[in-house]
Amino acid sequence: MDCALKHTPLFILFLSIVTSCVNDTIQVSLICSTSAPVSWSKDVQPLMTAKCATPACHASNSSSQLRLGTFEQVHASQVAVRSQVANKSMPRGDHLSSKELYLITCWVDQGALDN
Repeated sequence: MDCALKHTPLFILFLSIVTSCVNDTIQVSLICSTSAPVSWSKDVQPLMTAKCATPACHASNSSSQLRLGTFEQVHASQVAVRSQVANKSMPRGDHLSSKELYLITCWVDQGALDN
């Protein structure tokens, strides 16, 4: 039997263990904490602009009932925004990475500050 084929099951087992450890590390690092504040201007506003407040969706002047083009609009709708990104119903036609989801939900959980 070829040496590479002989050790393939061990390599697959090793790879699955390493991958599961990496995922655990990512989950732990995404726990919302007041000691690591999320910034509106640095973290959340760029996400809103790129993924939510687009002309076809929730821009400041859109026909949508939920407008997310300004801090004031997002702040006023923070509960709906958090709920819809957390249950992954928004953004439609796109998705948020785990980190992006964390940034939005943690920002709301921290009081949705204009920081």
